[in-house]
Amino acid sequence: MSSSMTMSEPRLNWDLSPKNGLKTFFSQENYKAHSMAPSLRELFILSNRRIGENLNASASSVENEPAVSSATQAKEKVGMVLLPKPRVPYPRFSRFSQREQRTYVDLLVKYAKMPANAKSVGINKNEYLQYLVCIQ
Repeated sequence: MSSSMTMSEPRLNWDLSPKNGLKTFFSQENYKAHSMAPSLRELFILSNRRIGENLNASASSVENEPAVSSATQAKEKVGMVLLPKPRVPYPRFSRFSQREQRTYVDLLVKYAKMPANAKSVGINKNEYLQYLVCIQ
């Protein structure tokens, strides 16, 4: 019975490739998408809102609510609760645009590898140093 249940359930795939910055960059747009900080528009709306406006609205909604049991109310709340997005502080603004970051990473990957003829260069260097020792 347990084997039939495991076959019908989808398997979790934990073998995900890490995002190491070669194709994904941390930009201000990504920060805005994943931050819970209020935007300028939200701050403007909050600052221009009347102070008593919220109090009157909440009081009238409480008076007009029909009496329901706490169990059904808890079930409704559980269904409606959404987890908030994580609030990550923006570390600092980069001087580089996303295009410049991509160019930098491409050049770093290109030149970080040891050239194919590095072994022959090392052999030639050793021979030259031996030659200099013999001349002295």
